[in-house]
Amino acid sequence: MSLWQCSKCFKIYQFVDYLKLESIWIDKNNKDQGKTLFCTCGKPFLTDKWQLKTEDPATGHTVSTVHLKLGHESNILNTDKDEIMWYETMISDKNENDFQIIER
Repeated sequence: MSLWQCSKCFKIYQFVDYLKLESIWIDKNNKDQGKTLFCTCGKPFLTDKWQLKTEDPATGHTVSTVHLKLGHESNILNTDKDEIMWYETMISDKNENDFQIIER
């Protein structure tokens, strides 16, 4: 069963409850993009993703962490498979072309 988490208030929804939320157009001028559901706190789910991004001046590597909104299993070996991962961190080279590490 998939779980969704709001990136503003961190409320967690089971998929059936997520589908019952009110929806809005992602772009009112371009309805081809479809609609997004929004949390009871008012935050749309599919816009304005929570993200932290820093660059290490010594190596030029970029470290980026994003809130996934949709719960995932860990991709790290020997972790509890029942634990839900809400964030993913990536370390990339200075050109952001080669991802060195991607972990949840």
